[in-house]
Amino acid sequence: VWSAVMAAFLEASSGFNADALTFMEDMLQLRPEGVLSSKQLQPALSGALATLRSLTPRPEPAAEVEPGKSLVAAVGLVKRLALAAPQAPSAAEALDALQSALLGGTSSSAWAVWAQQWQKELSSKTYSNECVSALVTAVCDLLPSQLERARSMAQLLLQFSVPSTQWLPLTLPRLLAFNALSLSEATSATSQDTELSNVLLKRSADVFQSQDANGHKESVLAFTDALDRSSGTSFAVATAKALGLPSSVPQLAHGFTTDLYEGSLPSVEAILQRAEAARRFLRTLMRHLPADQAKAVQRRLLEFVALNSREPLANCIGLLPGILPDACVHSWTFCRKTMPAVCRCASGADPDLANSPGAPGAETLALEALEALVESCPKEEVSILLEN
Repeated sequence: VWSAVMAAFLEASSGFNADALTFMEDMLQLRPEGVLSSKQLQPALSGALATLRSLTPRPEPAAEVEPGKSLVAAVGLVKRLALAAPQAPSAAEALDALQSALLGGTSSSAWAVWAQQWQKELSSKTYSNECVSALVTAVCDLLPSQLERARSMAQLLLQFSVPSTQWLPLTLPRLLAFNALSLSEATSATSQDTELSNVLLKRSADVFQSQDANGHKESVLAFTDALDRSSGTSFAVATAKALGLPSSVPQLAHGFTTDLYEGSLPSVEAILQRAEAARRFLRTLMRHLPADQAKAVQRRLLEFVALNSREPLANCIGLLPGILPDACVHSWTFCRKTMPAVCRCASGADPDLANSPGAPGAETLALEALEALVESCPKEEVSILLEN
């Protein structure tokens, strides 16, 4: 079946026509893993790359499909084929091409002009643009299978300044985190790779520290996705160290209720989205860290909530559901001590927050934290909790 499909879709130029791109990707999704060898997939990958190189930001007069949509489809097919055949001769070329459309630095003269055209086209796009998103996702997915490419891309990323393109500030932490993951967990990684991975994580953490709450949300989502792909504890330990955890855990919640969203005070919905991104990161990090380090992060957050006020308190209260109910198992005394602060915020009775522009969001976050505390409370402690 595969041979017949290939014969039907590959054109004289060895590329796929526009209609074939999505069909081929769907077909690959349906095949059982390992059924097709790298040798069988190589012609398809070469064809997909030829199609990708034929796409330019400016449509041909007779083009029936918008270039951006064709690029997304071609990138999706190239990525899937390269993942299915990491040993194929064109797999390294695939990552080189996709990376060069975002960051430049291609090692192949055959892709240089194409990459420059797309770099220029995408430089004014935001991180949510479908072409940018497709390329970033593909690069992050392919990096673990291409150690040499990951090494060269690391040097390229470390040279970039955040304002260089519109989409880069909110996307750079993701590229850095996945590049770091690829170097740290490669089967043939060296001590130099581990050191470079740590440098990338520190750079990613530095970008995170410089961002407002909108950037924090995208950064913690990137860290979370990278952690989800990791194995063992080493990458989680390195990530926590780069972010300065546990001491800097309040930074995860900075600006939840007050940092502007699209020029205005954030809606309750935007605040909850920021909080849930940080909570998801904490849950994922706790699963991957050694138990003693996970407990230290949880206790630092509980102590901060119990002892602080104003916006830092309101924001950090929003993180509590991210460590509950796990923290109650070993730190219920610390959890109970957060109740007075949580109740003040939930009721709107905290005098430091009453007139704050972030008060409505702070109350919502506190109500969620209160619910999580009550649900996590050991049965024998319910009466004491209700008295508080």
